[in-house]
Amino acid sequence: MNGMTISSVTIKVTPWWQTVLLALECTFASLTAVSAGMLVASVVINLRSKRNATVLVTDDDGQLPPE
Repeated sequence: MNGMTISSVTIKVTPWWQTVLLALECTFASLTAVSAGMLVASVVINLRSKRNATVLVTDDDGQLPPE
C-alpha cells in the first residue's frame, strides 16, 4: 500500500510560497483600492474647480479692462 494505516493522521500544510502569494494579492488589492479612491477624488476635485472657475475678460492686448 502507500504507508497509510488506520491510525495515520494527515496534517494539512500550507507551503511558504502560497502564503507569499496570498500576501501579494492582498497588497495589490489594497493598492488598487487606494488608487481607485484617489482617481475618484481627483475627478471630483477637478470637476468642482472647473465649475467654480472664474473667466477673466481681457482686451486685444491681453490687458484687463479698468474697473
